[in-house]
Amino acid sequence: MLHILSKLLFIKLILLTGAAVLQAQDNAQPPQDNEEIILSEIKEVLSESTIITGLNQPFRLTSNMPDRSRMVIFQQLLDLGKQVRLQSDNPAWHLQLMIYSENSFRQLDSQLAERTLDSEIQLYLSDADQNLTETETIRFSYLDEVPFILREELEGDWTATRFQNTQELPVTNRWRTYGQPAIIVAATGVTVFLLFNLRSS
Repeated sequence: MLHILSKLLFIKLILLTGAAVLQAQDNAQPPQDNEEIILSEIKEVLSESTIITGLNQPFRLTSNMPDRSRMVIFQQLLDLGKQVRLQSDNPAWHLQLMIYSENSFRQLDSQLAERTLDSEIQLYLSDADQNLTETETIRFSYLDEVPFILREELEGDWTATRFQNTQELPVTNRWRTYGQPAIIVAATGVTVFLLFNLRSS
């Protein structure tokens, strides 16, 4: 009786562990793509920038970002209480935001890869006469591990989000690793066996 109860408890423990693993997999969130991470970092940088902090007059914003990303930054500046404008009709000041990245993707094993996003944000502020009055350069870096299979989904189509450096593990040739040695060993064994048989006969 005790033997049956212990077996039942063991089976229940296995089932509970399996259910917990499945639930953890269901709750796991997919990693953010490169653009989401870079935009999040830029928003944080803007809130700490000395140029942005001291900019209290209306200004026009230009950047090397795609329109969808520029609108996110535009909204961030509005949230910071800045008088940013899309058109150049009234604002005398011009803020140029440029971002350059050196991103890398290094395969760790068949499942995982290490993602590194290294970016530099350059801010240029010009007055009404197009005189450059202030410049600021801010760098940030982001590192994590992501599923190797998601590489293309994480990259996106913006230059700043692409992986400039990619390192993949070399593909092992299973035939050379296992097949050829096995055949050599087998052939050697057969040769030795035949030689001994011939000598004995």
